[in-house]
Amino acid sequence: MENDKHIVYLVGVNHRIQYTNSSCGPEWRGDIQALEDYLVSKANELKIELLAEEFNQALVERNHAIGCTVRDAARRCGGEHLFCEPTMFERDSLGVDTPDKRENIWLERLKDSKVFSILFVCGDDHLKSVSEKLNAQGVETSILSEGWGKDWMHKQ
Repeated sequence: MENDKHIVYLVGVNHRIQYTNSSCGPEWRGDIQALEDYLVSKANELKIELLAEEFNQALVERNHAIGCTVRDAARRCGGEHLFCEPTMFERDSLGVDTPDKRENIWLERLKDSKVFSILFVCGDDHLKSVSEKLNAQGVETSILSEGWGKDWMHKQ
């Protein structure tokens, strides 16, 4: 890669918008599709190498998901995808019992990816702390948007 400067673009969400299952009505599916389209657009515009998220395969399965928004966006734009959220087994075995420790796991996984341009989707509540932790490690960050899915309980 020509540029060796690391940058992580952040998008904040309510986690319910990260997957589609049979309980999603048409209005909610439209919001999920809008987020996926946004992620694809930003990934192409910003030349993102990796789309990562605070989610994991066990959560996809537990929620009977038929679609995983960030993973589906990565497939559409030809990028790599990474689940960063530790599973319950990993949390137990690693002693991950606070949000701070979870965030540290995510950042380790992002660092281990060895790519320079990442779009990371996480809960709105984590945007500021994740950005600050990355900045402290010398990684530039940019919060692209937040609030995706915040009103999902009012939609069909």
